Amino acid sequence: MELKNKFFFVFIIVVYFSVLKAQSLDSLKTQIDTIHTKKVKVVKSDTTKNNSIQKDSLENDSLQIINKMIKEDSLTEIKPIDSLFSSDSLEKTEDTTEKYFKIGTNPKCPSDMVYIEDTIATFKIFGKPIIKKRISFCIDRFEYPNLRGRFPIVNVTIFEAERYCKYRGKRLCKDYEWVSACRNTKENTIYPYGNEYIDYRCNINTRAIAKSGEYKDCHNKFGVFDMIGNVWEWTAGGGVGAYGGSYKNKKAICNTWRAYKLKERREDIGFRCCKDPIF
Repeated sequence: MELKNKFFFVFIIVVYFSVLKAQSLDSLKTQIDTIHTKKVKVVKSDTTKNNSIQKDSLENDSLQIINKMIKEDSLTEIKPIDSLFSSDSLEKTEDTTEKYFKIGTNPKCPSDMVYIEDTIATFKIFGKPIIKKRISFCIDRFEYPNLRGRFPIVNVTIFEAERYCKYRGKRLCKDYEWVSACRNTKENTIYPYGNEYIDYRCNINTRAIAKSGEYKDCHNKFGVFDMIGNVWEWTAGGGVGAYGGSYKNKKAICNTWRAYKLKERREDIGFRCCKDPIF
């Protein structure tokens, strides 16, 4: 009888410790699962954070590139218009002495810009202007960076173009300002130089972008150069697009306009800047 009781007591002890072991294992498994779940959450959180950081990094890199380009461009010496044609490094021609580069100069505008006044129709009925608006503005003589003998800046979005202009204390030209300047205001010409098309007067239907002012006769009566051909020019208002055509066009007039995407870049799209005059 005593032996039987001993076996029973040993059996109870074994069962007790087995239950404790099982509970410990379950508890340990639960703890491991909890730790694993937290780890997964942390990893997901870190992944999201890393993606966000990577996105921010790409955006910052893009801004740094733009800022670097602006900084490098700002280091370029900006010479007054009168001095551009006395430079020994630039070829002088008969028509590019002072004639077309003093027309339009006005104390209301910076020396590298032209002052323009015009009256435009803001509302028409059957093609007849009903409401007219008087406008005045300053416009760059050349495509950005607004220096004769320099290639225009291209491969920029419309936002980057606006950023460049803003850096110079200017802004993108409004579409009606650009067209007004190109069409010689009240004269309303088809081309900057008149109403009859002249082959190769501007950089149209050629193979490459030209330096600003290289086509010495491609200007309006105010001395604003390369408004048709060479590179398209971003403008603000009236839709996302550019005016004037590029060297690739077989023909271009002042009203030549093409729509583009907001973030589009092309090797034949540039811009020029405008500014409100000082009164």
